[in-house]
Amino acid sequence: MRTRGNAARRAIVVAALALMIPALGRADYIANIQLMYDGPQHFPHGERAYVNFDYHITAPEGARFQVLPYADGSPVFPYSWSGCPVIPAGTGSLCTWCSVPEGDAAVDQYYIAMVSTDWLTTYLEILLPVNYFFEENGIFDIQMSHRSPSWLAHGEQLIMDFQYGSDQLAGVRIEARPFHQGAMCSGYITSGSPVLPASGSASCSLTYPGGDIDLDQIRFRMYTADWVQLMEFFIPVDLHWRPYGISNITFDPSGPEGLILWEHLTATFDYHSDDPCRIWAHPYTDGGLTPGWATQDGGAIPAGAGILNRYCTVTSGDTWIDEIHLVMRRVDSSDLMLEVAVPARFHYGEHAVRTIQFDPPDPAILTHDERVETTFDYSTTEPGGVRVFNLPFSDGSPCPAYAVSGSPLYPTGEGSGDNDFRITSGEEYVDQLRYHMTDAYQTETLYEIFLDTRYWYGSSGAFTAAPETPPAAVVLGPNYPNPFNPTTTIPVTLAEARHVTLRVFDLRGRLVDTLADGILAAGTHALPFRAAALPSGVYLYTLDAGGERRTGRMVLLK
Repeated sequence: MRTRGNAARRAIVVAALALMIPALGRADYIANIQLMYDGPQHFPHGERAYVNFDYHITAPEGARFQVLPYADGSPVFPYSWSGCPVIPAGTGSLCTWCSVPEGDAAVDQYYIAMVSTDWLTTYLEILLPVNYFFEENGIFDIQMSHRSPSWLAHGEQLIMDFQYGSDQLAGVRIEARPFHQGAMCSGYITSGSPVLPASGSASCSLTYPGGDIDLDQIRFRMYTADWVQLMEFFIPVDLHWRPYGISNITFDPSGPEGLILWEHLTATFDYHSDDPCRIWAHPYTDGGLTPGWATQDGGAIPAGAGILNRYCTVTSGDTWIDEIHLVMRRVDSSDLMLEVAVPARFHYGEHAVRTIQFDPPDPAILTHDERVETTFDYSTTEPGGVRVFNLPFSDGSPCPAYAVSGSPLYPTGEGSGDNDFRITSGEEYVDQLRYHMTDAYQTETLYEIFLDTRYWYGSSGAFTAAPETPPAAVVLGPNYPNPFNPTTTIPVTLAEARHVTLRVFDLRGRLVDTLADGILAAGTHALPFRAAALPSGVYLYTLDAGGERRTGRMVLLK
């Protein structure tokens, strides 16, 4: 079996543009970079935007770190940041921040660097895309009571908690309104908009008493105390209101993941029903029930609200599950009350390598010979035992200058193991790691899976996150051809008309070209990129559409 999937890990759901300048003989890294605030954020002046990362410093005298806000490839001025004392040699973690104290700034990158103690030598540096706005007034860190996708019962409230700040000494008003396909949805009930202090934390609520309602955006607005508008922005959601509710759905394991036949895949969710009911979890593949499927009994559930677990499984074959349907019926199993479909990615078969963990976690920049250690669990029915190997890949092929650990013989059944990989020379971006399981004599491949990774070895590179299943509303396809000279095409697919910006950057984060900046109709658009005047190299293209961002990587070879 040959499968390709995303690693079941979430560091930051962004792409990173990186440049690394290693010192000879060093073995440093900056890894596991995580933003405290994901997605678009609208900060008031002076608000600190934090970033956390792991590091390894080999210089005996230690090192320092610097973080700067960038816009359109250049530092934003003025700025403020946390500063950094001398960090001793060794391994550790650091939380740092930067901010913009005045002026309107659209910060699209964070510059993070490891430098010498005298600030004169740069050991590592990385440009990390962000989507931050700094203005006089801001609303940020929005937390919703129901994760997308969710189906809420009529009268069930969506609670939105947030932080805010403004320059209005008399206070402000903040409202949230529901939208679908660019229009406000009528019939809603929301909390009022009382006068709030100039800064602090607050919440809004939203519900529908009836009707089949679908939301794809929520609009936030801030007003002065006497209703003069100060700011407005939209955030994407996937929320619905129906007579009955199933919401906040999670899976255990979280996926993508490999499972053994008959192993349980458990869905945990909130439910809300005014009538007694039963609820099942059904696995789907390519639009139909997965062959060999089985499910837990729906059970008799009294009217009310609560939290439930329901499992399903596959009993035979070798197959992927791509959706889980949660089905609510009346307690006598007659009428269908609600059926919801949630994207999923799980493989069922007789062998599996899973729960793979990386140390240091990606995204990361590393000097040559710095090891990435991995641990995993495995399951197999192979009578003579198995061996498990990994292999770093770049652009669909094994990296040319790699070194990996071997494999002992693992016994039949279930167990755990570990191995590692490293790049010994050259400039390599490890964008996938292949895990494969063989029989004891390595004559037959029993299981194979490709995990998306973001590790760079060498002097320059591009990082691409392993995103969760992207919303179908916005799809940025891979450019073709790739590599190219001098023209390539970048496909963009939209479920509905949106304002779209498609830009191309070099590896230092400098804007090379803007291919689209305006409203595109629903459908697929083929946007050409002409690079006759550009030098050979790796370029990044970034699509911004309705608060969502997608990034791709292409290679110009002349």
